[in-house]
Amino acid sequence: GRAPQISQGLRIVAVPVQSEDDDPKVVFNFPENKWATWDPMANNGQGGYVLYPNNATKFSEPEKVPGRAYWVRLNEPTIPRVFGYVPDDTQPFTIQLKRGWNLIGNPWLVDLIWDLEAIQVQVGNETRPLMNARGIIEPYAWRWNGNAYQLVFDSNFIPNVDNKIHAWEGAWVYAWQDCNLILPAPEGNRSRKTRLAGKKPEGWFASLVAQVDGQEGKGFFGVSPTTRLQISQPPSPPESQNNQKVQVLFLDKNGNATVADFRTGLGQRQEWDVIVKWDTGQGARGKGQGREVTLTFDGVGYAPRDVSLWLVDMVTGKRLYMRTQSAYRFVASEGETSRRFKVIAEAGNTRPLQVVGLKAVPMRGRSLAIEFALTKAAQTQVEVLTLTGRRVAVLESGQSRSAGRHQVIWQGRNGDGQVLPTSAYIVRVVATDDEGRQVQATTVARLR
Repeated sequence: GRAPQISQGLRIVAVPVQSEDDDPKVVFNFPENKWATWDPMANNGQGGYVLYPNNATKFSEPEKVPGRAYWVRLNEPTIPRVFGYVPDDTQPFTIQLKRGWNLIGNPWLVDLIWDLEAIQVQVGNETRPLMNARGIIEPYAWRWNGNAYQLVFDSNFIPNVDNKIHAWEGAWVYAWQDCNLILPAPEGNRSRKTRLAGKKPEGWFASLVAQVDGQEGKGFFGVSPTTRLQISQPPSPPESQNNQKVQVLFLDKNGNATVADFRTGLGQRQEWDVIVKWDTGQGARGKGQGREVTLTFDGVGYAPRDVSLWLVDMVTGKRLYMRTQSAYRFVASEGETSRRFKVIAEAGNTRPLQVVGLKAVPMRGRSLAIEFALTKAAQTQVEVLTLTGRRVAVLESGQSRSAGRHQVIWQGRNGDGQVLPTSAYIVRVVATDDEGRQVQATTVARLR
C-alpha cells in the first residue's frame, strides 16, 4: 500500500507499520529536529517530552511502533517513506499505558472509532469495557486538529462530538494506573456502529469559545448519561509558541479548573462556573485595556428543546439567551485579563416566549389590523415584506409590549408613505425578551 499525504504544520502522527527503518527523519523528512514523543516516566513519573535525535524517539523497536504517536512539524505536505508490515487487523491491538498522560497512535490503516463498549481495558487478569473503567483510565481522548486540541468521545452517548482518531494520527489518553488499552479490530468496531445506527444519543454536548486578538480558547459542557466527566486538557505541544494564550475553564466547588465539565442528568437547573482568561497582549502596554473579547457558542441546539440556556456575565450582570444569540462581546477594562461567567441550564421551561395568533384583518379602505399575542413580555418589531422577501415597511421597532393580545394598524403604505399596489404581502412579527430570546411569526396579508 501507499502512505497518505500528511498536511503541513504541527501534527500528532502515528505509524501503523512495523517499519524497517529506525530513523524517523528518513521516513518523514521533517525540518531540523522537529520531532518529539512523550515519556510518561520522565521527571520522576510526572512525564515529559523526549526530543529527536534521542534514542527514545527512534524506531529502535520496529515491532512496537504501531500504537505509538509523535509530534512533528512539517514545512510542506509530506508522504511518509515507510516500508514494512502492518498489524493483523483481524485481531485486537494492545497498547501498554503508564500512569498519567500517554500519547498513543491509531494502529490501523483506517479511522479508529472511539467506542466505550468495544474498547477494552486490562489490569492483571481482569478485562472490562472502557465505559466501566473509571478509576483506571479516563473514557475520553484528545486529538490535535492542526491548530488546537479536539475532544474525542463516544457519539453513541453524546451527539456532535468528535468520535474517532484518524488513520495515521495519535491522541492523548489519561490512565490512573498502569494498564493495557485493547483496541478492537476495525471490522468489529464497524459492526457495532452499524448495530447502533439510529439509536438516539442520551446526552448533549456544547462548547464555549473565547476569541481575543486572533487567539482562541475553548471549553466544553453538557450532560453525560453515565457519570460526571470533569476533563483536563493534556500537556501543551512541545513548541513554546503554541502555549494557549486564551483559556475557557470550568470551576468546581473547590476552585479546581477543568477544560470540560459534563454533568449527569439534567434536573430543573444546572450551573457551570466559568472563567475566561487571556494574556496581556502587545498593543496595550501589558495592561489589556481596550481589547475586545468575543464568546461564541456551538452545539447548544443539541440540548433538549425544553432546556433553556443562559450565559451570565458576572461583572456586568448581563444575561444572554444562548439559543438565539450567536455571540457575546465585551471590551476588557484596564488591567483585566480574566472574567467570570455562569452558564445556566434550566429544564421544564413551561412558558417560552412565543408569538401566537398572528393574522391580518381587513378594515375600511385599504387598512389592515395586524393582530397577535405574546406569551411573555417582549420587545417587538412588526414589518411588511414582499413575497420575495424584500422589506417595504416597518410598522414598529423596539416596542415594549406585555404578555397578551396586541394590534397594529397598517395603512397600506411603504416606509416613505407611498401607497403600495394591490398584492399579497408577508407580515412578520419578531419578539425579543429581556434575556435575549428571540422568536418570530409570519402571515400573508392581501392588500386590496
